[in-house]
Amino acid sequence: MIKAVILDDEKPICSLLKRIIPWKELDITLAGEAYDGEDGLRMIDRLNPEIVITDICMPGTTGIELAQNIRQKWPLCHVIFQTGYDDFHYAQQAIRQRVTHYILKSEGDEILLEAIGECIRSIERDVGLQDTLLKTREETRLYKAMLRRNMVQTLLFDQSKRVKHGDSIYEKVEIDLDLNKPIMLLAGRSAQELTEEAALAIDLAMQEKIAYAVKSEAAWMDKHVLMWVLQPVETDNLRHAQAVVKGMAEGLQRTVRQVLGVSVSFVFQEKQLDWEHITQPFEELKHIAANRLSADSQIAMA
Repeated sequence: MIKAVILDDEKPICSLLKRIIPWKELDITLAGEAYDGEDGLRMIDRLNPEIVITDICMPGTTGIELAQNIRQKWPLCHVIFQTGYDDFHYAQQAIRQRVTHYILKSEGDEILLEAIGECIRSIERDVGLQDTLLKTREETRLYKAMLRRNMVQTLLFDQSKRVKHGDSIYEKVEIDLDLNKPIMLLAGRSAQELTEEAALAIDLAMQEKIAYAVKSEAAWMDKHVLMWVLQPVETDNLRHAQAVVKGMAEGLQRTVRQVLGVSVSFVFQEKQLDWEHITQPFEELKHIAANRLSADSQIAMA
């Protein structure tokens, strides 16, 4: 529901606005009212409304100053100036502050209601655009994750591609692995079927827990099994990286269970492997995760 506030130094005007505007019919919550500019700013800061109906001339902070503050902090907020002053100077300042509507109190209720209606339609368009942008960003993130995963799989199983791509792989998909250094393997098994979104969420949650010591890339997934390729952030600190991977299991299991309702167990191949000898150990670990990993275990060692 849209939130609105009223600011006017004349209390009878505030009372009148509360009566004449059909708040419920417009699906608007009248969240508050104030009688001077400074109180109004504090109220807006606390309530973060979508619509502000305000007088121009008020004690403390003027409506123009109020609009300037609103534009700086809440650029999507719609400001409706309702004033008794038919003054070009005020109107010009209002335009400069991108005030949505400048209405004379003598113009009547219909003009005010029309202005509120236009604000509502604009807010609904903004919400729709924001939803579209969020959906696009999520789809883009999922697409990039899938692209990186496919590229890692290619690097694992095709030595000619590894040699051909070399360092250029970093520029294309931003894979955070060194093709000239050995890797470790981690597999996770979910008791429930995983969607692409759930697998991505598990991967991101794991990265948050180990990224300070271990670089990781998701490499393979079916509906129950996830695979990761791992490298220490610091080459000479392998034992620390291995300990971090072993220690993250319980916390990650708890997080995934609480957030996604999914039970995950892990099996870790801590021995470092060269890229050119990775195919068989990868397949073996995948088989262990799919067929032999206990659903209630935290982390098993391959």
